[in-house]
Amino acid sequence: MSAAFTTAQPTPITSAPLPHNLDPNLLITLWHIGEQGSLSGAARTLGWSQPAISQQVKKLERDCGCALLTRGGRGVTLTPAGLILAKHGELIALRVAQASKEFSEYRRRAATTLRLLAPPSICSTIVSKALAKLSVDSPIDVSLAQTEPPEAIDSVARGEADCAVIFRYESIPQYLVIDDELAYEPLGDDPLLLLMNSSFASAKRFRAHGTPVKLRTFAPCNWIAGCPFCQTNLLSMAAREDFKPSITYCVDDYATTQNLVAMGENVSIVSRLASMAPLPANLTLCPIDDPYARRSIGLITRRSDVRPAVRTLCDELRWAAEPLLEH
Repeated sequence: MSAAFTTAQPTPITSAPLPHNLDPNLLITLWHIGEQGSLSGAARTLGWSQPAISQQVKKLERDCGCALLTRGGRGVTLTPAGLILAKHGELIALRVAQASKEFSEYRRRAATTLRLLAPPSICSTIVSKALAKLSVDSPIDVSLAQTEPPEAIDSVARGEADCAVIFRYESIPQYLVIDDELAYEPLGDDPLLLLMNSSFASAKRFRAHGTPVKLRTFAPCNWIAGCPFCQTNLLSMAAREDFKPSITYCVDDYATTQNLVAMGENVSIVSRLASMAPLPANLTLCPIDDPYARRSIGLITRRSDVRPAVRTLCDELRWAAEPLLEH
């Protein structure tokens, strides 16, 4: 029988240097011994053998320089020093259990909770259709924020979002840089149209003959641009037609753009996705005679993110985009 379990008077703590770097696992073991009242009971609870538990106690006693257990007729009891350490062992065990519970909950949420980013025109069409289907068919919880492509790409790269639906303009393919750590999957093309007042001669020709318009024809007009990315595309397309547009308004809301175009000599380039709502009779959307009058819609994800929830979300976005885009 070990002397550590039979010593009637614990070795004074002051007879050895103060312990440093106490092993928290040993304190938890000591707490279980006190709770069970025996080494064998602690061994069963912890899944160790009784000799292994005995060795842990001996090591802790050596580290502390005093006895931590006394043996009696009904098992073992903790010495005053053992009670102090066992109290902290209990606190450590409770915190570890809480940490495990919280981390398990975090992993559960991380596996099924996603953050999706998309610009307004895509939110109101492709994304809303996909999320409506997801809400019925899947337990995945998706939060959505309206974000323009440059900022959305950065957010996914930094891990602040899990997926983004973006657009890229054919006229400025170099404008968006996609990091090698990200994956880009094209979904299809979204044609660009020119929004104008129905009183314009070009609008009347289109309604009569379906004639596409040249941007150069509208060089004298006031132009309504969107986000900085869209403004860059407008300037690029206009430069191909040898004119510089006079941009009088920068508006990112399609309803506001409609109202401004309806006022008079204002025109604006809009995407077909953005203009799917019924059009007032005083406005006309005309196709543009320019091979670059389109934008490519695609998905951005992190290559390393292989969670099933991300794959499911992308599947639904592909399904929603299929009938709305050109291929």
